[in-house]
Amino acid sequence: SDTVRTNAIRRACIWILSRKWFVYLSTAAILLNTLVLSMEYDGMSEIYQLTLEWINSILALYFVVEMVIKMVGLGVKVYFNEAFNTFDAIVNTISIVEIVVLSSGSLSALRTFRILRILKLARTWKSLRMFINTMLKTLAELGNFSIIVCLLVLIYSLMGMQIFGGRFVFEDGEIPRSNFDSLLWSAVTVFQVLTGEDWPVVMHDGMRSVGKASALY
Repeated sequence: SDTVRTNAIRRACIWILSRKWFVYLSTAAILLNTLVLSMEYDGMSEIYQLTLEWINSILALYFVVEMVIKMVGLGVKVYFNEAFNTFDAIVNTISIVEIVVLSSGSLSALRTFRILRILKLARTWKSLRMFINTMLKTLAELGNFSIIVCLLVLIYSLMGMQIFGGRFVFEDGEIPRSNFDSLLWSAVTVFQVLTGEDWPVVMHDGMRSVGKASALY
């Protein structure tokens, strides 16, 4: 019956997923995918390019088959409950669209998304998974840090307007780009100093306009 046949197919998929050689094969495919993408260069011969495209197509087909096996073995709902599987499905969809529809068009750069498959190694590479989790937690905390930085930039921009506003005018009458004449340019100047880009010039202009004590600002 159809039910028995479906259960047999699902058991076969589960058996494949439980084998270590399947994990090793997927890891090798990911590394080979990354290697092949890194072998492209401008001016490569037509045969060389065609060979890489064929290898890319075969690898893309393998990843699609891997996805189907997981969907059948785990069930579609369980499959998409895991973030890595959802990510893998998106990359596979982009790869198929790029190969089938856009292989000769200007959007063939979508193949770049295939390099993201290397992140799948985090599933079996414990140290990489820990690093990615730490990075994601750090990014989540950057929101609060960004608010603090913006507040400091606003405070120093207002202080700069009070101290240097309208005073960055020198002998030639030209106002330098880095000035404190408005809130916008004051914030830009403060941000420039924070990044370390030509900050001695801003300090020197401040000392010329107000005095040496302005270096403390």
